[in-house]
Amino acid sequence: MAKLFVGIDLGSTTVKAVVLNGQVLASAIRPTGANSRKAGEAVLEQVLERSKETIDRIVATGYGRVSFSADEVVSEITAHAK
Repeated sequence: MAKLFVGIDLGSTTVKAVVLNGQVLASAIRPTGANSRKAGEAVLEQVLERSKETIDRIVATGYGRVSFSADEVVSEITAHAK
C-alpha cells in the first residue's frame, strides 16, 4: 500500500492542505484568520475526513508553520526545492 502524506501551507492569508500518495487524494483551503494554528487544524481535519486513510507523515510550511504540530516543519524555500 502506498504511503500517504499531508502537506500543509500555513500562509499569512490562507491555509492549504493536501493529501498525497503520488496523486492528490484530498485538498482543502480556507482563510487563515487571526489564528494560523486553528486554521491549520481545521483544514487538516477536512482532508483527513476526505481521505479516510491513515496518514504516514505531515509536513508543514509557511508563515504559521512554527505554531503547527507536524512531523516535519520546513521553510517555503526548502519545500519548493524538494
